Amino acid sequence: CGSPDHKLYIGSVKPNLGHSEGASGISSVMKAILALENHTIPPNINFSTPNPKIPFSGMNMAVPVDAIPWPEDRARRVSVNSFGIGGANAHCIIETLEEYLGASFTKRHLVPPLQNGNGSVGAHVSSAVDSISAMKMDLRSKMRKSVTAQVASDSSTTDNAYARPSMALYVLSAANPTSLRQSVTDYQEYLGSHKTDPADVSYTLCNRREHLSHRTYGVVTTESVNGAHLVPDFSPLSKTNNNTPPDINMIFTGQGAQWAGMGKELMDEYETFYNTIASLNLVLSELEHPPAWDLIEELSRSAESSNVGRAEFSQPLVCAVQVALVDLLRSWGVVPSAVVGHS
Repeated sequence: CGSPDHKLYIGSVKPNLGHSEGASGISSVMKAILALENHTIPPNINFSTPNPKIPFSGMNMAVPVDAIPWPEDRARRVSVNSFGIGGANAHCIIETLEEYLGASFTKRHLVPPLQNGNGSVGAHVSSAVDSISAMKMDLRSKMRKSVTAQVASDSSTTDNAYARPSMALYVLSAANPTSLRQSVTDYQEYLGSHKTDPADVSYTLCNRREHLSHRTYGVVTTESVNGAHLVPDFSPLSKTNNNTPPDINMIFTGQGAQWAGMGKELMDEYETFYNTIASLNLVLSELEHPPAWDLIEELSRSAESSNVGRAEFSQPLVCAVQVALVDLLRSWGVVPSAVVGHS
């Protein structure tokens, strides 16, 4: 891994957050981005003795226990690994815009780090709009010059190249009328005190927001984009007549969620659930090395006699209960659009 002066630094997000389950991947990405933004290799808490089975010295690797300024001669680049016990493997490489585009470009276009959110509006509207707009306008100017030159060579007019639309549509939605009215108030207050690009706000609200059942909209003119603040009058609130059932995602648990008596009442009450447990019990019994115990019997035990706390029991039992739940829900017409698991 390079010379002794160029170590490969290894870290983890688990010392900060613990076992974050389905969010472990994105939380690792967030930590990596913060390290890049702050030019700092973060330390790992509660680490003192390296695993002797890992050749840290031979591989020129190190686990930092103190914050280390990012070496000036090293690329600001982080690799993130996220592995699931069920076989899911993910790896991504994150690097700064400067590394990707080159220092000469980013020194001209670098946007300072911004805190997400602005007052009660939060992530929906932030001062990042202004900074991003500045970068976009610079790039748009270069594009306009290129287009103008091309059109001029064809002896065509360039007056209307990249003409700004005269109107911008702002769409807001919420799960209930109270939240929607609050959202309208928040946006009107923000737009009334900040100069924004209506095209940017419109794009974000129309294309980067989930459209919920209670909705309203407003239209603004874009002629005074460089002058007065643009605040729309929103339409009366309305509720959509969307009868399409919502998408259902199912999250399957792994280790540690078991408890004595789980599934017992479902076996007693629902034949579909019981039949699935019975069929899975048959599958286990036909293995080359079958367990010496019975799924139905174990799920029916009291808390005092249950073996559910032992891994060789809990993992097959948890799996069986969840498969039976899926079959029971399917018998009621509840089918997931997507599934995800952890551990």
